[in-house]
Order: sequence, then C-alpha cells, then structure tokens
Amino acid sequence: HGRVCMLAATGMLFQEFFSWPAPEGVFKAPTPLGALATVPPLGLFQIILLLGVIEINTAGYKGRCPGDIGFDPAGFSKDGINPFFAKAELEHGRLAMWATAAFLVQSQITGEPILKTTMDWVSSIPGSMV
Repeated sequence: HGRVCMLAATGMLFQEFFSWPAPEGVFKAPTPLGALATVPPLGLFQIILLLGVIEINTAGYKGRCPGDIGFDPAGFSKDGINPFFAKAELEHGRLAMWATAAFLVQSQITGEPILKTTMDWVSSIPGSMV
C-alpha cells in the first residue's frame, strides 16, 4: 500500500503541471477524483484487468515478502535488502498514505487543485512570503 500511495501522491501533484493530449473534456478535471470520473469505462476496465492479471501472476511467487513481486530491474536487492532502506521505504510509504488521503479529502472539500488550495492557505498566514 505504501508503494502505491507513493506513486499516487506523486501522480496527484504531477497532474497539476502536465496532462496527456486528449479529446476535449477527457482527463480535464481540477481534482483527482474528478479526473477519474472523466475516464471512459473501457479505460477503467483495462486498468482493473491489468491489475487482476498482475495479482494472478504474482500470487504464487516463492519466498515472497508482502509487496515483493520479484520486479527489481536495477538489481538493488541482489545482495539482500539493506535494513536502512527497508525502514526508510516503510516510513515514506506511511507518510504517502496520509498524504494521499489528505490530498483526496482536501480536493473534494474545496473542489480545487491541491497545490492551489495549499498555496492559498500558506499565503493567508501572517508574514508569509508566498
């Protein structure tokens, strides 16, 4: 869950700066859940199907730890996992879970992009230089 939320939090911020060329109205929404609502049904089906295929193909992976599906193209864990990096990943994953939840709640309450709302709040602080 931590790895997924690290990608999700990054993606939610990234979408405010960049978007793929798309037909008018598709993927054009100020909030993450609003953007999800613009995805065509076939696109959602493809995403769910891909996730199902990955889950089925990695279910019997021998010697697996939670979250380990044997994907290590850079070879970072060929000599074992460094305990420092494992702890850092766990801590960052937990923070990303909170950040993802906060981003979703914040964007649903305000109906505005995450960074805009955050910068508006920061600029309202007395003495702020933003």
